[in-house]
Amino acid sequence: MLVSINFQIDIIILTPYFISILEVKNISGSLYFNSIFTQMVRTIEDKEEGFPDPVKQVKDKPIN
Repeated sequence: MLVSINFQIDIIILTPYFISILEVKNISGSLYFNSIFTQMVRTIEDKEEGFPDPVKQVKDKPIN
C-alpha cells in the first residue's frame, strides 16, 4: 500500500557525508527545551511562553 505524506522542509543540506534538515522559526528571546513537559520555552521581557517541542514533533511524525 502506497501512503502519501506531505510536509515542508525549510532548509536541506546535502553533502557526501550527511543529510541535514533544518526547521527555521522566527522566535525572539531566550529559548530552552524542557524535556519534562516536552515543550520549548521562550523567555522575553521576563515573560515565559511555552511552544510545542519541535524535537518531539519530529520524533512523533510517522515514517512510512
